[in-house]
Amino acid sequence: MEPTDEIRERMEAALRNFVEGRIVRSSSLPTADLSIRKLTAVEALSRNRKADVKLLSSISIDPNLWPTSAVIDWLNILQNMADIPKRESVGGRPNRSSGPASIFRGQNWGFQRKALIIYGGSWFQTTSMPSG
Repeated sequence: MEPTDEIRERMEAALRNFVEGRIVRSSSLPTADLSIRKLTAVEALSRNRKADVKLLSSISIDPNLWPTSAVIDWLNILQNMADIPKRESVGGRPNRSSGPASIFRGQNWGFQRKALIIYGGSWFQTTSMPSG
């Protein structure tokens, strides 16, 4: 069921206000994920061509530091927003990523994940495993 135009406009306005800092949502967990949440909001707006480049000004664009979900959001933003200046210098083409969790082989692009082992309260990172 599609939302009415009025509801869609209110949702889009709320997303825009969040990205612009007019709506502040704090988390009960002490995390530094505000830029990631803003990126997700911009991606949602970009799907309906309601995002503009100004919204990206408050987000630090560094896919190498982002989780896989944020890299996917960024690739969608690049695909949906043709007016991003210097697209190559701010994250690459929409069909590849400089993110640490990505694999680019020829024309295939995918993600890898790391296996974690928890032992005695400490965790150890093992070799990469292909996601599947």
